Amino acid sequence: MKLLSISLILFFSVSIFSYSKEDLIKFKSTGQCENCDLRNITSINNSFIGYNLKGADLSGSDLSKSSFISANLSGANLKDTLLIGAFLSSANLRNANLSGSNLIGISLSNADLNNADLANADLTNAKIIRANLSNANLAGANLRVANLRGVIAINSNFSQASLVGSNLSKAILKGADLSNADFSKSTLVGASLYGSNLFQANFSEANLKDSNLDEVKYCNTLMPNGLEVGEC
Repeated sequence: MKLLSISLILFFSVSIFSYSKEDLIKFKSTGQCENCDLRNITSINNSFIGYNLKGADLSGSDLSKSSFISANLSGANLKDTLLIGAFLSSANLRNANLSGSNLIGISLSNADLNNADLANADLTNAKIIRANLSNANLAGANLRVANLRGVIAINSNFSQASLVGSNLSKAILKGADLSNADFSKSTLVGASLYGSNLFQANFSEANLKDSNLDEVKYCNTLMPNGLEVGEC
């Protein structure tokens, strides 16, 4: 146990009185740590591929450049975490809390983020290709130049989010709340916005070629041609 404790110190930097020592040992030694208390740990550029962290509390942690590919983080608390350049492709993040987190350059391609909370998260230059964002909360999120090609975001909340220069080609945004969101200079070729809320959304210089705008709700919506559509 003494040897294991030494290796943990080398592997992690932690904040005193924030995490559970027993849970930290379990996390490192087994990769199975459901509902563990791992708050404020620092583990940069490490591999946790396939780990089971269902319901774990990782809030305030720095996990930048680490790999959680195919990991189970469903229901996990990742609020205010640093996951800069991290790899979470194909991870299970259903019902996870990532609000306020720094996710710049993160890879979330093919991840399951159904009902996840990403409010006010920074997803600049993130790769979210073909991810499931249905029912997710991205209100106020920064998604500038993010790649959301083929994403499924049915009934999701993008209100007041910034998607400037983002790629949403073939994305499914059916019934999504896009009110006050900034889609300027974004690409939505072949995207479906069927029944979505476009109240005061900004699509200036966006590419909406072949997109489905049936039944959308307009209200002072700024379109690519510079015209405002719909009265409030």
